[in-house]
Amino acid sequence: MKNAISLCFLIIISSLSFGQTFKISGCVSDSQNHQVLSYASVMVFNHPIGISTDKKGFFELTLPDSLKMDSLVITYIGYKPRHLCINACNNDTIVLEPLTINLSEVFIKPSLKKPKSIIVNEFKIKDCEITYSKEPFNGRGTLYLPYRAKEPSIESIYIPYDQSYGSVTKIKEIWIYLKSFNSTPTFSRIRIFKAGNGLKPTEDLLTDPIDLIVAEKSQLLKIDLGRYNLTLPGTGLFVGVEVLIIPENKREFQNNLGDKTTLYSPFLYYFPAEESEYKFWLFSKGTWVMQSLAVPEYLTRKPKNLFYKPAISLVLSE
Repeated sequence: MKNAISLCFLIIISSLSFGQTFKISGCVSDSQNHQVLSYASVMVFNHPIGISTDKKGFFELTLPDSLKMDSLVITYIGYKPRHLCINACNNDTIVLEPLTINLSEVFIKPSLKKPKSIIVNEFKIKDCEITYSKEPFNGRGTLYLPYRAKEPSIESIYIPYDQSYGSVTKIKEIWIYLKSFNSTPTFSRIRIFKAGNGLKPTEDLLTDPIDLIVAEKSQLLKIDLGRYNLTLPGTGLFVGVEVLIIPENKREFQNNLGDKTTLYSPFLYYFPAEESEYKFWLFSKGTWVMQSLAVPEYLTRKPKNLFYKPAISLVLSE
């Protein structure tokens, strides 16, 4: 009897310690002018946990005790990423160092002819889809929703350079097709990265955030980038959409069995690619990883395998 009581006591203590959590908070700012960085990404390295800072650069995270010795990855457009030990973060100001980005000088000369333009990775809206999953409710109930980890991730597509483009290399516009599950506007951001070794996203090519506002359930956004004087380099580049974990994007859903889940809009549309296994890049758990998303067999209508590509187009001009 005594041994049984001792065993029960140990089980209770173990369960209590297993469920213990702690909070960390802080403010993210510029190391030079001390300006706060709104909607910076704060992620737990190697774990799908994170949040975006608010408009005043502040964040707060509730984490399990098991992560105390792990690290945070803090990122913001135009700044060097920073890694910090979670155990050392306690209501501190976290400063990020700006990147030095040299944009090429542009010479403008008059021309009577209409400039050429090319659309890279062009898609048709009717072909675009959102992938729904049983995972939010573990297959329970009748409500199907798209699923992704609740972290400020980035979905990114590689745009290669092709010699056939000739002088048509100036980045004129980016087209992005997004879906929102909220009745009020939701927000995300464009990210443009250099292509490093192994065709992996590296440094930002922009110094300032470009916010995307999705005010409809499905919306094709065309963003004018002419004033940034960017050109498509020979190594290509990456264009991505950053998920912001902020209250404006949050919505709770409940299925017919009473199970609840939370989504953060907007979601990026994808379209089927008629090519061999297609891979895109995802910034998740504080690092870049390659992903592939197969089109379900019942949707292909063709004997060959199809894979989804992000619905992001780049418009180039002379």
